[in-house]
Amino acid sequence: MMDIKILAELSDTIFGHWNGIQEYREVKMHLKRLLGKKSISNLFEEFKIFMNSLPNEHLKKKPIYTAIFVLALFGQNLDESEQIRKYLKRYELISLLYGGLAVLIKGTKPDFVIHISTGDGPFRNKYQFLRRFEGEFGFWDYIEFFMAAKVIYEEDKEKFRWLIKEDNSQLLLLNLTSYNPEIEIPEEWIIDLMKTQDQLLQNITFYLLTKKLRRYIERLSDGDRYQDTKGEKAARNELYTGIEAELRKIEYALSQVDDRTQVSLLFNYILVEKKWPRRFSTWLLDPKVWLILSKEIRDSKKINTLEEVLCSLEVIKNKVKTSHKPYRKDMLYNATVEVMLNFIGENVGIYEWTEKEKIIFKQICEVLPKSSRTKLKKRLYKESQQLWTCKIDELIRFDIYWRDQAKQKIIMGMLAQL
Repeated sequence: MMDIKILAELSDTIFGHWNGIQEYREVKMHLKRLLGKKSISNLFEEFKIFMNSLPNEHLKKKPIYTAIFVLALFGQNLDESEQIRKYLKRYELISLLYGGLAVLIKGTKPDFVIHISTGDGPFRNKYQFLRRFEGEFGFWDYIEFFMAAKVIYEEDKEKFRWLIKEDNSQLLLLNLTSYNPEIEIPEEWIIDLMKTQDQLLQNITFYLLTKKLRRYIERLSDGDRYQDTKGEKAARNELYTGIEAELRKIEYALSQVDDRTQVSLLFNYILVEKKWPRRFSTWLLDPKVWLILSKEIRDSKKINTLEEVLCSLEVIKNKVKTSHKPYRKDMLYNATVEVMLNFIGENVGIYEWTEKEKIIFKQICEVLPKSSRTKLKKRLYKESQQLWTCKIDELIRFDIYWRDQAKQKIIMGMLAQL
């Protein structure tokens, strides 16, 4: 029969697996020993009897006990999802399961918490973090948790919404970027979450918001390689219609957040995806946000390659009708110049002058206006005069000499095209 001792062992087994102490095969064996070969219906009957016989001092733990029991059932057999859901409803345990999962993800109980570090810290561009590690956020490591959360989604969407809001680790949302396509996050929820000050959460929701848009753009790019037949034209027109619909949704969602968040999310997307609707550039070049954009380019440290500099310039060069006179983009162009000078000064961004860098920088020079090219040329020349690259430097300060030799090759390569 079910009792507190068995529940404690079930908890230790599940958390032993989550914390990397036990292998999955060991976990399955322990759960089989603890739960036996009983049917789901019999296990629920035993659990209900146990819950009804709890002394007063344990009543507050009902949600946690329910969560442990359900997690163990999923740990034993993931294929029993419908049966588990059926008996949770029959015995009116959905609210208790929600309460237990809420405690789990809030992390308020030291012995009942998921210990996870997202690893997004080094990434200034949180969207880049999501794109790089898509599908690697522990879905299969914590599958029992996700299956239990899915039951909440299927039975009470509002409770699931609160689970997402209370999830300090963002584990649920992170995995919705790549798994569980049957779980749809409504636009209303996305807007609500985008209004937070948490950059990772903002980017996760924007990632979800732009999911269909990315798919349409990818399909459109693939279609460009095919023959220009009637069927292909119809398919492309359908994609354009889909893109237009998604852009309207995105425009509305962005209108609900502050200008700084709008600029940051759009800029993050552009730097990572490399292909974006022209409308994104238009929104970023709205005169009311171009000062924010210039700071985003210059100060955010999100631009880490010449290719990303070029992406920024592809945005800036777009012509935008405006009633503001004069509307000059010098500050935006010069912000990209400062980024490239920081690459040189801080030994980042460009590590050697290869053919790839040469081609990209040529494209950059074609976009930069003459005044910005002149500024870059003067500053690069000044920087080159301060390098330790003469013969005596090689003899007395070899490490500095070696570093500056590499830097000089990069500067000379850039100056040759300016």
